[in-house]
Amino acid sequence: MTSPELSKARLDLRPPAGVNPEIPSWAKNDYVLNKWIQEERPRRRRYLKDQQLEAWEPLPRSQFEKPVFEAFNKPFRKLFAPLNARFNNKPLHYFLVTRRVVSRVFVPMWIAHYFVKYHIAAKGNITVSKPLVYPGGK
Repeated sequence: MTSPELSKARLDLRPPAGVNPEIPSWAKNDYVLNKWIQEERPRRRRYLKDQQLEAWEPLPRSQFEKPVFEAFNKPFRKLFAPLNARFNNKPLHYFLVTRRVVSRVFVPMWIAHYFVKYHIAAKGNITVSKPLVYPGGK
């Protein structure tokens, strides 16, 4: 009996997919193992066949971005390219997340603060009492 070729993905003696390995001599008369092998091989073939995309199936895009946003983000991707190669794309990710938080949290808060301070409070709707200050006192 020849030993099966080592699998590329695993460092064990499992044969690669699609190979019909020889059953060891001690297991040739095992009814349960033979029945299991007869069920398992077609199931693996069906599974591998199901993984192939048909012509009508959509292929997943690597990035789901609209062309306008893609064009806007292109300079940032070029800027972060050397760092991304070294740090596993984390710098660009953190930049994009920070930009999203600033644009969706801090800018609306600043706009609301500005509107309240200069449009609502200026009309006298909001009064802030200040402590009385007497001459010579602090």
